[in-house]
Amino acid sequence: MLATLGLCAFAAILTVYQIPKGWLGMMVGSSSAGVAPPHSGEHFQPFGINAHLFAVIASITFALVGITVAWWLHLAGRTSAATSRADKLLPMLGPIPKWAQHKWYVDELYDWTIVKPLRVLSHIFHLFDKLLVDGLVNLAGLLPRGAGHMVRKQQTGVLHDYAVSMAAGIALVLLVVILFKGGVV
Repeated sequence: MLATLGLCAFAAILTVYQIPKGWLGMMVGSSSAGVAPPHSGEHFQPFGINAHLFAVIASITFALVGITVAWWLHLAGRTSAATSRADKLLPMLGPIPKWAQHKWYVDELYDWTIVKPLRVLSHIFHLFDKLLVDGLVNLAGLLPRGAGHMVRKQQTGVLHDYAVSMAAGIALVLLVVILFKGGVV
């Protein structure tokens, strides 16, 4: 990791010094990133310093203060790996160490606001898919199968059964003709 980060830092430093001139400067200058927006006025100057320079100074200052505090709490005067000055400060900080130890409860918040609602929604969509969509598809497959089961009972292979079925069909057709054409209905 250290070698990779060092290589990235070295490339970033080279890039900063290459932008005004060289191939990277030509590439950035010809893209939309090289176009400076028009200014409507002067930038804010905190403490009379350019805002960009102030941001750099503030970032470096906060980083050095954080590194110094961490060094003083965890490394300076340490006699063993199990002791540090931070252990004495923890009770004074109240619930903050517990919150930090639990990553400020970001994972729990994400779980309750994103994961659980999506899981419930996915179960609802699964039921919808299983019951309605798959139900209609399965019904379309069951209708021909059911019709085949009804017709299969008539296909016995016995000639007498076929004759009885034909006679019943002719009788049914005559009954319908007599009822509708014969004036009964």
